[in-house]
Amino acid sequence: MKNKIEEKIVAFIDLLGFKYYTDFNISTAYNLLVSDISSIIKEKISDNELHPPSSYTTENERKLAEKKLITSFEYFLPLSDSIFIISSDKKADIFIEQLSSFLLSLFYLNMKAYNENKNENVTEMGVKHFSLNKEGIKIKNVKEFWPPAFFRGGISFGKIILEENFVCIKNSKKHNTVNLVGSAVVSAVELEKIGEKGPRIFCDKNFYDKLSTEKQNKYCVKIRENLYEILWPIAIFIEEEGMQNECNSKFYELLETSYKLWKSFNRKSFGIHYWEFIKLVVKSVLKYCGSSSGKKIKEHLKDLGMERYKINDIVKK
Repeated sequence: MKNKIEEKIVAFIDLLGFKYYTDFNISTAYNLLVSDISSIIKEKISDNELHPPSSYTTENERKLAEKKLITSFEYFLPLSDSIFIISSDKKADIFIEQLSSFLLSLFYLNMKAYNENKNENVTEMGVKHFSLNKEGIKIKNVKEFWPPAFFRGGISFGKIILEENFVCIKNSKKHNTVNLVGSAVVSAVELEKIGEKGPRIFCDKNFYDKLSTEKQNKYCVKIRENLYEILWPIAIFIEEEGMQNECNSKFYELLETSYKLWKSFNRKSFGIHYWEFIKLVVKSVLKYCGSSSGKKIKEHLKDLGMERYKINDIVKK
């Protein structure tokens, strides 16, 4: 039987710092890849089942609820430190919002623990380990290296073949799994590997052209011909009245945490990713809130003691 050729959106995202995590402590790699991702996926599926967008009263509430789900993810295919996500071009607008929200949720999962720590250099977070014995549930408080998960990725649109009965082996027996091939798959992988540091998401014109003008203007910046960057931290901003105050508070929360992470890990091999995230957050707030926010950004950076780190280079577009 001939496999069906389809045109689909393909996103490829790759966990940053994975080699360091596995060399340092394989439990850290497991926490980021299995515990964190599974937690967010389950949470978003549960949210849709318990509180679907249709259950909300106003159109703005329905849009906000949908933006935080993963209903545009037709397939979510993880393997080691990489994930393929497949979607329909008819859902391109909601896909870019839901993917951005998904990446932000992964960061937020552990962000609070680092943000609430009063020390500038913090490399571990408090974790509760639960175990069951004859006396009941035992809780052990420990400190673990468990940083927020960061991904770099690429998104394309084009022809693929998605095989749902691809033969593999499980426990020495034949087992079926999902596999995919196609030009969009290759393009998405190549976009992730263009050499840029940090948790950045790039797309080509094939995907960019599937977005509405509104979403192009909101999320995307052109890097060069056939290459665009998606400023996914923009998903943190809720579109409602009082936008400037919201920009100010939510931006500072992201900036403060990313700065603490950078200060804690800047001497590690993966520390550059946190510095690039600071720049990404700044670019995102400039894109969303406008160039007039530049002055406030500089004030926040100075409050964090970053005036010696070339602030002008950070805030410029």
